[in-house]
Amino acid sequence: MLAASAEGPPASASALLQARAERVIAGAGGRSQLHFYRFLAAYPWWAESAEGATLTDVDGRSFIDLMGSYGPNLLGHRHPLVEQAAAQQRSRGDSMGAQTEVAVELAELLCARFDPIDWVFLGKNGSDATSYALRVARVATGRSHVLIAEASYHTAHDWGTIFEAGVPEQHRGLTGRFTYNDADSLRAAVDAADEDVAAIMITPFHQGYFQNPVLPSEAFLEEIRRQARRCGAVVVLDDVRGGMRMHPSGGSSAAIGLEPDLVCFGKAVANGRAVSVCGGSGALREAADGVGYLGTFFASAVAQAACLATFRAFDSEGAFARMMAIGSRLAVGLVEAAATAGLTVEVTGFPTMALLSIDGDDGGGYLSHVWAAAMVRRGVLVHPAQPWYLCAALTDGQVDAVLERAVEAFAEVDAAMATSSRFGR
Repeated sequence: MLAASAEGPPASASALLQARAERVIAGAGGRSQLHFYRFLAAYPWWAESAEGATLTDVDGRSFIDLMGSYGPNLLGHRHPLVEQAAAQQRSRGDSMGAQTEVAVELAELLCARFDPIDWVFLGKNGSDATSYALRVARVATGRSHVLIAEASYHTAHDWGTIFEAGVPEQHRGLTGRFTYNDADSLRAAVDAADEDVAAIMITPFHQGYFQNPVLPSEAFLEEIRRQARRCGAVVVLDDVRGGMRMHPSGGSSAAIGLEPDLVCFGKAVANGRAVSVCGGSGALREAADGVGYLGTFFASAVAQAACLATFRAFDSEGAFARMMAIGSRLAVGLVEAAATAGLTVEVTGFPTMALLSIDGDDGGGYLSHVWAAAMVRRGVLVHPAQPWYLCAALTDGQVDAVLERAVEAFAEVDAAMATSSRFGR
């Protein structure tokens, strides 16, 4: 039982954990300094457990999880078939200093499943896959620069991180940027690099800072192909976020109509366990074999077994169709819920990864923050500036509850508009 303080009620378990973390974990105190965290004071920063599409925090509060752990939760937390596969492999061993048969089985599945892939590299997180891809492209082309879209997140490493602290300028010097879906901007980036371009890397789903998500236009994809041919660059599709939420194959290249030379997967491929993949065409195999990129836990067999099981359950349970149906229902239902408060909203992106924006909001997304905070207080995990990541475990009853609670949350937004001077009512 928590001790009472002279100033008020007992501190929550979350507050006590936060205080402990701030003493010993770097960056733990940064939340209170960030704009949207102040709005989400009730956010469950410390989790106790999760099952299916429900997350429970250390204070015993339960939430309907629309955020999918920001991507990894695809089939539902602790999916039984995935957990069974992981447990079976764990009983035999995990990191044993050598590869296991499961690595070969996983590589064979991926090569058979995706047309652009003739070989794979297995890592742990998205930065492993994208950074490995860049090295392969540099070896294959003999060139140096990588071109990425403004406000894109491809890696935590120096070459592409969105954060500046601790990153020397010269480490950024070989990374050029262009505006997503802007062919002229892409051409200008190639020119600025004097055609010394090893790779053009894009995501199939782009969201700038406090902007609505967009998909690539056919004209933009054609320009990527044209510029890659012009300067001899490798086209890299960063499918870490999209992948299994954008096409029933598990890869977005079929959804957007792009045939990349290299493709990177991560986040959802092992339903919450750490596995990432870079795969490529046979033409790049020699370059890939020449790249040294090693990690102590890259051969972790438990995570790889979970990855195999995730793909099998994804297919057998019709997970993609289920997530698409949920996303479509939420998009329609949230527009209708907003209308009950006299609000107009737009749900943009892809049905499985979409973001709600409110008509009349300011540039900082004030109303989106109000709405997200109201939903979190009602036990629904959403984010004011990040798209949802739906999982196939969401039940019809949970979707009903989300839409019912959204009506109340939109009423709070309407009240905030009426009382805030920034909206001039």
